[in-house]
Amino acid sequence: MKKIISLILSVCICVAANIPRSTSAFEPIPHFTSTFIQPYYNDILDTERWEQTFSHAKKLGFDTLIIPSVLYIHHQSVNTFWDKPINPVCYSWFPMETPVAYDVRCSGDSIKFALEAAKSTDMKVWLGTVSDNSWLYSTGEYASSYEIWSDKNSKLSSSVISEIWSRYGEEYGDQIAGWYYSNNFNNFENACNGTDGGESVRIISNNINANISAIEENCPDKPIMLNPYYYYDNSTPEQFGTFLTELIADSELRPIDIYTAKDMSGLAGDVTVKRNWIEAQKAAVGDKMHFWVENVSGIFGDSITDMEKLHESYNATYNLGEASIISYIDFFSNIGIEADDYFSDFMSGIIRGDVNDDGEFNVADLLLFQKWLLGVPDTELANWKAADFCKDERLDSFDLCLMKKRLVEKEKIEAMYDDSEEEQGIIVHNTEEIYNAVENAKAGDLIKVESGEYDLSGKTLKASADGTEEQHIIIKALDSENPPV
Repeated sequence: MKKIISLILSVCICVAANIPRSTSAFEPIPHFTSTFIQPYYNDILDTERWEQTFSHAKKLGFDTLIIPSVLYIHHQSVNTFWDKPINPVCYSWFPMETPVAYDVRCSGDSIKFALEAAKSTDMKVWLGTVSDNSWLYSTGEYASSYEIWSDKNSKLSSSVISEIWSRYGEEYGDQIAGWYYSNNFNNFENACNGTDGGESVRIISNNINANISAIEENCPDKPIMLNPYYYYDNSTPEQFGTFLTELIADSELRPIDIYTAKDMSGLAGDVTVKRNWIEAQKAAVGDKMHFWVENVSGIFGDSITDMEKLHESYNATYNLGEASIISYIDFFSNIGIEADDYFSDFMSGIIRGDVNDDGEFNVADLLLFQKWLLGVPDTELANWKAADFCKDERLDSFDLCLMKKRLVEKEKIEAMYDDSEEEQGIIVHNTEEIYNAVENAKAGDLIKVESGEYDLSGKTLKASADGTEEQHIIIKALDSENPPV
């Protein structure tokens, strides 16, 4: 046995200097220009922590970060009889002078610290205005309430834009990439099927126009980014496209402004469906403004499986937009830690382990690499960089060991997510059941969430137990084709 091991190591050392030079089949190399970032509002972030965050993001290949709102208003419950939200919680990322109808909590000037950090790291930041969940309770049959809310919101958002530019524009204007439109409207069913008489288009366009007027008055060269949601059950892609066409026609959007289409399907979604929806939005936008694409799939896990699916999603939609962004990446739990290997591989265009370059890492790649290390005649690696697990520009037995370990991890994750008949799990149907299931979860539990809409913004999901390396705690959609929102 010792002689065999010595022989293998000798072969590895001999061939390490003769690495084949080849390129990956994945073109172009994935690039996301920006991602959303949202730490806790009551956690003051000083310049040092922001610099760590921007540096981390820059290392991963981003050039901007998106703060979706600088003022967060959350109504914990709504009395629909009186049409009046109650128990509001209000946080601001900077010491506001703009009057707000609620008591505003502010832990410090995080916006100034973020802009300082952006300047020192040569990055930029998109600033969202006001996130107010009460509009969710004012749409549909409560259209009159929606207009009242929209008028108040547009005035508040406009004031926030003016105050932020007055405070920070002179010193940090170059670090502000633009403004993020925080009111993420969607393909409202009554608007898309034409039964609302055009009211949704009128109300939303008026709100957008108020934001644009404030931008034009203060910083006319800064774009605004629209980033709406949509739900497959609400309309067809074509109906949503018609709604958007009318909305854009009624709005004062400019050629410098940006429409970013979400893929809305997550990692499990069919890429053809994603592309159809995004194509409909692209046709609606036309040449009226810039068109970007957002992969909502984000980094929800640490598995190669996730990266393979993200590759598939990205490759199916990237060429529809001028640029691509990705949904939230949690930089704050990883401050000071090296950038995640899986995502780094993705951004470099590599599926780690995929030496035969067929778009998937599996046992065939392991066997091919073993043969190559042993010097089997006519054995070639289509993508040698995928085997460089040690990232030292050499291929040897150490890379082989790490490849085996990564393959075992991949197979474990795939087994956990396999929807087999033996898979049971805890099925939850409403918000209260989600909180209870997570709070009482134990290692090995699988929680399946039924399709539908859930408002989890009221409090943090907290688990009293931890998963283990062998037994994870998993939350997943009961129906992957119709995931919960």
